[in-house]
Amino acid sequence: MRKLKRNAILLIKCLEKCKKLAEKFNAIEEKYKNNNKNYKVSDQKTFFIIYIIENAEYDITNSIEKLEKCLKEYNKDEETSEARKLIQRGFKDFVVSSLKIN
Repeated sequence: MRKLKRNAILLIKCLEKCKKLAEKFNAIEEKYKNNNKNYKVSDQKTFFIIYIIENAEYDITNSIEKLEKCLKEYNKDEETSEARKLIQRGFKDFVVSSLKIN
């Protein structure tokens, strides 16, 4: 019985975390859609923003600005699309280094 109760509590905590992440995902997409800098939103960017918020403690607006700046600066001498940059391991390392994420 105790194990069942413990598992139920863990499940509830997991579901609460999922709900918060879904709400954050939607809030980020709304900020992107309402920005005045013509930034384009994508799921990849939104997941990166969540990563930045969770690990660097920036708010949504600052996280968007930081990510967009990293996208412009990363391999700027190469003709690489944003979508391609976002899936490169080197880009994540660049973001971590640029934003001093531990």
